[in-house]
Amino acid sequence: MLVRSARVAHGWTQRDLANRLHCSRSTVSRLETGAKLWTTLPPFAASPRF
Repeated sequence: MLVRSARVAHGWTQRDLANRLHCSRSTVSRLETGAKLWTTLPPFAASPRF
């Protein structure tokens, strides 16, 4: 739920976030539902702009 909350707070769609993270929209969806967990976050995902 944390991913979705952050995404919505920024006013981004799943597609917007996927483009920023260089992954697919379906990956964002799976991250939001807990069906997929990242073992490591891309370095840019930890930036203040995220």
